[in-house]
Amino acid sequence: MPFYYEKVKDRFYIVAKGRCECCGKDLKWDNRDRGIGAWHAHHVHPLKDDGNNDLISNMAILCVNEPENCHFNQGHGGKEQDAQPKTTWKITRQEK
Repeated sequence: MPFYYEKVKDRFYIVAKGRCECCGKDLKWDNRDRGIGAWHAHHVHPLKDDGNNDLISNMAILCVNEPENCHFNQGHGGKEQDAQPKTTWKITRQEK
């Protein structure tokens, strides 16, 4: 389930400052999920774990391009769906 547009926009510009929250790569707002500077709004704690996790505090803005591809490296791409995260989070979940 995707986040609401305004939540994503706030996280992208205010919290992440247009950078991947994992590796710090510069991202482009218009390149969501494809192209140079592509990114994805990622649920840090999956919705299946708690039905009320669709919060801005549970979101991370992650790059999706190689070589970093932080979204894929968090276990959310192709055949590595169940892979263990290979990168370290720079964000922490805020209390509700």
